[in-house]
Amino acid sequence: MASGCFYLSCLVLGSLGSMCILFTTYWMQYWRGGFAWDGSLHMFNWHPVLMVSGLVVLYGAGLPLLCPQWFLGFAVFLLPWASLWLRSFLKPIHVFFGASILSLSIASVISGINEKLFFSLKNVTRPYSSLPSEAVFANTTGLLVVAFGLLVLYVLLASSWKRPEPGILTDRQPLLHNGE
Repeated sequence: MASGCFYLSCLVLGSLGSMCILFTTYWMQYWRGGFAWDGSLHMFNWHPVLMVSGLVVLYGAGLPLLCPQWFLGFAVFLLPWASLWLRSFLKPIHVFFGASILSLSIASVISGINEKLFFSLKNVTRPYSSLPSEAVFANTTGLLVVAFGLLVLYVLLASSWKRPEPGILTDRQPLLHNGE
């Protein structure tokens, strides 16, 4: 049952991540005039799309973009030289900083959406129902980004999906190795 929920969560994550990128691209194309690479103001429209794609979706999907986090994970958890006590010691730190980096990048995206709307639209206080459709769409994009990040954090912290601690036998590990 746990593996079925895990695969369902991965499917939802992929869908939400794709929607975050597509919504941001649509927002920049439809309401902000599209994209350019000629030094015009439209050139900056690439920024939100690339930030959502790189810092939130790719990092949240498990492709670390920040060197210290990646190097620690590679050197300690992938290469066989690290001792069990070192892995056990560093695992919670690695998970904490990974979750922190993802959370901060989501906060950065939400701030960027807010800033883009603040400077692009006339800042007049009015009821939410009378806001332009661009503002509602951008807020929906922000909610998708937050939902994606929360689901990544849930998958990261779901105890039934975690790899067992080194040296501890579970019902998922064989009792005998190499014909012993």
